[in-house]
Amino acid sequence: MFHRFISAFLYLMSNMRQVTFWLVVVIGASILMSTGCGDGDARSDTTSSTGFASGVEIAHSDSVLASERTLMTNDGGVFKYPTRGNLIILDPAIGFTPSSRALYYEIYSGLTKIVDDPAQPFAPELAERYTVQDDGLVYEFMLRQGLRFSDGSPVRASDFKWSWERALHPTTGSTRALSMLGAISGAQDVADGSTNELSGVEVIDDRTLRVTLSAPDSDLLANLAHPIASVLSASNAKEWGVDWSNWQESAAISSIDFNEDTLPVGTGPFKLIEYEFLGNLKLTRNEHYYGDPAKLDAVEFITDIEYESESGRLIALSEAFERGDIDVMVVNSEDAQWVQAQFPDSSAVLQPYNPRGVTEFIVFNTALAPFDDVRFRRALVFAIDVNSLADSLDREPAKGLILPELTKTEKAVAPLKFDPESAVSELNLAQSSDARIADFTVKFHTWSHGQFEEEFKIIASDWNRHLNLTAEYETITTDKYTQLADAGRIQMTVLLVAASFPSPSAVMDDIDFTIGEASDISDDAVTAIRMLETTSITTDIVERNLLYTEVEQYAIDNALVLPLFWHRDELSHRLQPWVQDFQVPRYGGSKFKDVWFDGTAPER
Repeated sequence: MFHRFISAFLYLMSNMRQVTFWLVVVIGASILMSTGCGDGDARSDTTSSTGFASGVEIAHSDSVLASERTLMTNDGGVFKYPTRGNLIILDPAIGFTPSSRALYYEIYSGLTKIVDDPAQPFAPELAERYTVQDDGLVYEFMLRQGLRFSDGSPVRASDFKWSWERALHPTTGSTRALSMLGAISGAQDVADGSTNELSGVEVIDDRTLRVTLSAPDSDLLANLAHPIASVLSASNAKEWGVDWSNWQESAAISSIDFNEDTLPVGTGPFKLIEYEFLGNLKLTRNEHYYGDPAKLDAVEFITDIEYESESGRLIALSEAFERGDIDVMVVNSEDAQWVQAQFPDSSAVLQPYNPRGVTEFIVFNTALAPFDDVRFRRALVFAIDVNSLADSLDREPAKGLILPELTKTEKAVAPLKFDPESAVSELNLAQSSDARIADFTVKFHTWSHGQFEEEFKIIASDWNRHLNLTAEYETITTDKYTQLADAGRIQMTVLLVAASFPSPSAVMDDIDFTIGEASDISDDAVTAIRMLETTSITTDIVERNLLYTEVEQYAIDNALVLPLFWHRDELSHRLQPWVQDFQVPRYGGSKFKDVWFDGTAPER
């Protein structure tokens, strides 16, 4: 479990500035397998909440290519976008920085996309429609007509197969391709280097792709929306001349002359026309994009705004914004007040931004005594006053694992409330079976000094006051933590889960109810895992959401987890007054496709 948290931890640390002490972050990467019922007509837009049914079809009407449309009179202009860092990796199979991901959604795309709707959290992208057969084992995708890469070359079904094989192959060096595409039959063989061909992907014709899974996987449609699953042009990618997995060799990459032949082409609303490693880059409108054309002429990623500290970055960005050198900057509520005080005459437009919420919670190691006893775990939970803890830290107390915006069910989850008397009663019952509990020391291990320390001091005080238990906070090396976790010797850990799509499954399917590789977990943890397995393959969305709520309630009642906080950063974009329709999709997508400048925009 520990190993797959590191890259996600770095990502969220760069995007959520108000969450200070984090131990582990999980990015949910599963999706509801909900499909629509059609009558077979490729033009139909009718959908329903069923899924996995054999032959069920989702359809999307064809879009007119951007090159066939007439641009509107208010189109044009160059958007100046300041990035969080200057490391921008062009290979979507490799990139892990926020700035890299921001680029991918502009120049690449895949078969599906995530939409902000719990009732239907995905939609076809380059696929016009698809069918699900054999109870979720076989997907058949039909591509939109007339798809082209940004260089004008046609997109064929074989390009998807080649792109996925490339992402999986060990010579590419992707650390996440197997987690995204591993459900496809033969993916492991490609990742092992034993073959170059992905056996589970069959090219029927230029527009039809059949994907066979080794087992039903509710993550598939979300994973196919990830940049790793984007379609690449084989002839173009073979000319890149860069091993992006060795991006640390900056001198070698900096010496490459990135030009029309070596820059990537894709199928997004923009195409890349200028790139300097560890420097700025420029996008222009993709005239071959399948959907409505981008209204901007170009987007420039500005990476060279210099600053020496976080406070210095805010000052440098604010000054660049007031000079008109950039068109947007992200601020939290405190930063917004400071900027307004420093620049009271600014014409900036403050636009609230609602990023993905995060649930922070404790997971107990039920494979380790006395945490294998539900009575001991419930004693610990009953002794913690979560509301008081949240108030003291100025946070929102979590009322469960799943944030309300991730489900449309009205069924509420009831957390275990602070109850010192019940805590003592449960502890006494546990001690009657294991006398060692009286001298047991609860320990919280972390690999980074200060992570969860403030929170744990308060929690430890509650345990000592109400249960007379000793609790210790210990910082150890990363290697030592990994060894203890893999051996099942970590008593508890703290997870932060940010859903990658609007569904309870995006949170619940990433909770293992165990720590490390230990298999001898408690019976109630096994029950919770089996409940999740059944729920994840339930075909009806409404029913599935209700079942996830039942799993959530079971995990809380049996103290497998302790929900602590819901983190919702109060972020805003400071926009130049001429910027219109700038929106950041909560679950990934183009920021700039629909942006346009009004008549007050300066010429630059």
